[in-house]
Amino acid sequence: MSVAAHIHKKLTTTSNIQSAVGTRIFPSVVPQGESFPCIVYNTTSIEPNDSKSGPSTEDRVNIQIDVYGSTYKQTNTIHERVRTALDRYRGTLEGTTFDYVFFIDYRDEGRDEQRDVFRLIQQYQIRVKR
Repeated sequence: MSVAAHIHKKLTTTSNIQSAVGTRIFPSVVPQGESFPCIVYNTTSIEPNDSKSGPSTEDRVNIQIDVYGSTYKQTNTIHERVRTALDRYRGTLEGTTFDYVFFIDYRDEGRDEQRDVFRLIQQYQIRVKR
């Protein structure tokens, strides 16, 4: 299972996130015509942890999670639920082990006038055992 698939599974199986967005958790972009609220996740970089004796056995994967909602309050509530689910999370799903997930940044993008939605962005670094 890829890191992205692990993130997707973790978010879709967290009950208070699922109750807020249903199945609207997407990789990369919000599909055309999709309703809000929703969550989008992206891998922004992968940093191997090479050693003198061979290739990396642990990577540091940076991900971005965008939370979209119809109101600021709704968007912030979902943002808090995502952070609670992921920050300091450890676990293995279908062979992918997250040794540790670190919350590293947050940005408030405000209201997207064109789509009439609010957007909050979270950044995480994940230590992944290979």
